[in-house]
Amino acid sequence: MKDKELLELVKGLNKELKTESPVQIASSSEGLEIPRLRTGSLTYDICTGGGFPIGRNTVIYGAESSGKTTIALMAVAQFFKTDDTRAILIIDAEYAFDKQYAVKLGADEDRMIIIQPDHIAQAAPVLKYLLEKNAIGAYIVDSIAALMPLSVIENESDASNIGKHAQAIGNMFKQTNGLTGKNKVTGIWINQIRDKIGGYGGGVTTPAGHAPKFYASIMIKVMRGSKVDNKDGTFTNQGWIRVEKNKTYPPYKEGHYDMEHGSGISLAQEVRDYGLACGVLYKKGHAYYYDESFENDPEKSKYHVLIGKGKDDAKQFLSENIDLAESLADIILKVHLDA
Repeated sequence: MKDKELLELVKGLNKELKTESPVQIASSSEGLEIPRLRTGSLTYDICTGGGFPIGRNTVIYGAESSGKTTIALMAVAQFFKTDDTRAILIIDAEYAFDKQYAVKLGADEDRMIIIQPDHIAQAAPVLKYLLEKNAIGAYIVDSIAALMPLSVIENESDASNIGKHAQAIGNMFKQTNGLTGKNKVTGIWINQIRDKIGGYGGGVTTPAGHAPKFYASIMIKVMRGSKVDNKDGTFTNQGWIRVEKNKTYPPYKEGHYDMEHGSGISLAQEVRDYGLACGVLYKKGHAYYYDESFENDPEKSKYHVLIGKGKDDAKQFLSENIDLAESLADIILKVHLDA
């Protein structure tokens, strides 16, 4: 069938069916492209293929205090930079939301809708309603493990509770997945891990069955490394991620980062380490440099700019010059994605 004949066929089909979900030819539809929400972390942006996919679900899971909520809030802060009309929804089933921390990371408290549900029946209708009204551009479910059906809460010893929880979460995904895609909303679902009891070989698993795995376009495993005490009395937690599933970019990418207590993932550390790895930054002895031509015209002469003498000095310089760090992060991400 010729291109013109196919186009006329599709037009006629849409006219006859009068559906809200029109039939499309892939080559002529920009809506089939996958836009991205930058996360505010170079590690996450590089490993996921540019950020969390808009119109899709991303599941982040891992041990306690490993930075799952932090990266979700950092991504929300990036959303507020790109969308000046819609709000975001935070389903805080763990009753652990820290508004001051979210604002410090860059969230707009005037456009954050918060619900702290006692069970899933108090949360799912709220999310569905706001998606139907196209009132939100992103949402965080924190967490899948804590979002239980009322019947499970009232009958904690019931052997069928595991199945009920999985079914309820699966239904919530079914009710919201299409609306998330249609309205170009970024869904961020946080999950915990559990030790496998009686399973062959031990290991860990995640609550709520298989639904999160099926509905997620990206699944990210988060782990916490060692704690480092800083000279100023603060401390840094070293973190590590592995993208276990990615339907939008090659999976199994891994990365590391520093998470500063009270201020989130250190972009300065990421720019220093990833920039050095891809050649945007370079070292002479212990000194770190970048070429100013990366910011301007690559054909012009290169101007070597000193960032710091040593790892800590370079990180401190980038922390104090955040505009430069963000500009370099954009360049570093492009180099990694084009590689």
